[in-house]
Amino acid sequence: MYWIIYILSVLLLNYLFVRNIKRRKVELFFLFSVFLITPATVDTSSSLLAPAVSVFFYDLILELKFTLRPLRSLVLSLPITILLIIFVRIIRKRLSR
Repeated sequence: MYWIIYILSVLLLNYLFVRNIKRRKVELFFLFSVFLITPATVDTSSSLLAPAVSVFFYDLILELKFTLRPLRSLVLSLPITILLIIFVRIIRKRLSR
């Protein structure tokens, strides 16, 4: 239930952020959505999932430990998203000729 509320709020905030931008609205919308929604495990011993950025800042600020473990999922998902955006732009450009 919490994930549904979180995903809907992220999509709404991204929409509000991107609607004032003139160019590349869709690309930025998907990039920010993937950045904020990508899950990571909260702890190595548990299977609870939380947004990777939130887990990283929670570990950094409240637990005072600097670990890049929560950001591993972002390292995988952001390049894939960027490649998909580039791929879609290339296909749209070729089909519009």
